[in-house]
Amino acid sequence: MKLKRKNRMKTLLLLMLIVVLSLSIAACSGGSGDAETSDDSAAQTEEPAADESAADETAADTAAASASYKFAYLSPNHGNPFWQMVASGVETQAQANGCDVTVFDAQDDPAKQVSQAEDALQGDIDALFLSPFETDTGTTIAEMCNAAGVPIFILDTGAEADYTCFITSDNKQGGRVAAEYLIENTDDSRVVAEEQGLIGRAIPALRGVGFNEVMDENNIKVEFVQPADYNREKGMTLMENFLTSNPKINAVFCWNDEMALGAKEAIAARDLTGQVLLIGFDATDEAVQSVLDGEMSATVAQNPKGFGTQGVDLALKHLAGEEIEKEVLIECKLVTKDNAQASLDGTLFE
Repeated sequence: MKLKRKNRMKTLLLLMLIVVLSLSIAACSGGSGDAETSDDSAAQTEEPAADESAADETAADTAAASASYKFAYLSPNHGNPFWQMVASGVETQAQANGCDVTVFDAQDDPAKQVSQAEDALQGDIDALFLSPFETDTGTTIAEMCNAAGVPIFILDTGAEADYTCFITSDNKQGGRVAAEYLIENTDDSRVVAEEQGLIGRAIPALRGVGFNEVMDENNIKVEFVQPADYNREKGMTLMENFLTSNPKINAVFCWNDEMALGAKEAIAARDLTGQVLLIGFDATDEAVQSVLDGEMSATVAQNPKGFGTQGVDLALKHLAGEEIEKEVLIECKLVTKDNAQASLDGTLFE
């Protein structure tokens, strides 16, 4: 009896142990399920946190993109209407995008322009726009910007150093347009003169290259060629000298409007207005008005304000991390009486 009772007790204990183990396993299984549910909940609570982080980053990016950039524009001579239009393009487009811009006037002094570049770079600017006094000046300033890690956008003229972007007119094409117009509007009795600008400015010198290419292609000799340094008074004096050398000069191409406007005065002083075909380059308002008044025959239009506006647009893209073109050429247009009013109205390039 005792043995049987002991066996029963053992059996009962074994059964109880089995039950306890079963319950433990079930509990562990339930705990595991709860842990997975808890992990899922943690994952679900982490997702909104990630979304919030992304939202914070987006907000930060937006704030950075809308931050006001500081720009500087270095003009070779702000007294020249052409450079005033370039500066206007930079200022207008910069302000439209909430950016600050400071304009410096070198007053045709290369050393002063280099000094102004130093001042601008010390002002913690985000980009520098430069119209070099001459190519060597542009090279020096471009090297300064590279050393300072500041993007440099060259507007006209050029530089023989690395730059972020170079925006200019297709000067050679403009010179060819002027030569073609001259040939079409003169006969074989033509006596041609050419007033050059500063030879050190390599890009504008392409006007002369294009002009003389067409003249050579048509076997026409340019009888008188000398520089007047883009200066009105020098342009007038040089034209006086040309006419003294040969009063039969009846066609003149000037590399810019300032020289052409000076030449216009010398021509008028000899009562030759309307008898000398006079072509300028730049389409400044004063020159275009002279075309309308019959005092000049034509001028070649660049888009100087477009240099500035496009320069700022490209700078903003560059600062935003976008890839931009290294060089941008803008086509020139001939301005005669037929489209002079459109030039004055600002719709010539529309």
